[in-house]
Amino acid sequence: MAFDKQLNKTKFRRFRPPIRAYIHKAGLYEAFGPEYPRLGAEDHLMEVLNEHKKRLQKYVFLLAALWGKIKEKDPPKATKMIDFFGFYDIDNWERSNPDIDLFVMKEGIIIPETSICEDTLIVFGREAEFRRKTASLPDYMYNTPELGKLTPRIT
Repeated sequence: MAFDKQLNKTKFRRFRPPIRAYIHKAGLYEAFGPEYPRLGAEDHLMEVLNEHKKRLQKYVFLLAALWGKIKEKDPPKATKMIDFFGFYDIDNWERSNPDIDLFVMKEGIIIPETSICEDTLIVFGREAEFRRKTASLPDYMYNTPELGKLTPRIT
């Protein structure tokens, strides 16, 4: 599998905390709709962010991976999932080693499961490495890291 799209839209950069989100191909159509799954994923993310706004305020910024966990194959159905990395405790942007919370949401509810796939781990690791090379949060949010074969379309 791989990532389908990166949501790097202004509304996500302006959200507090700002967020960079990736849509994974796993279960995309089954979870977010067969006709416009990317739009469905984007709408779901905004609903979750607005619903959990107070809880998310502790973070300086967030990374998210949206995907679908297949639960039925005939007919195909999947559960909406979001893996989050919440970065906080950043005193000096260029020299900090921030703390990161990993949490998973299933249909908009935080669950105790905290496993992520290798694609997400690689991309989020490259994101963290890229953060260390940027001068500030706005510099980081307006630029993107090189992700090699995992590079999705950016919109």
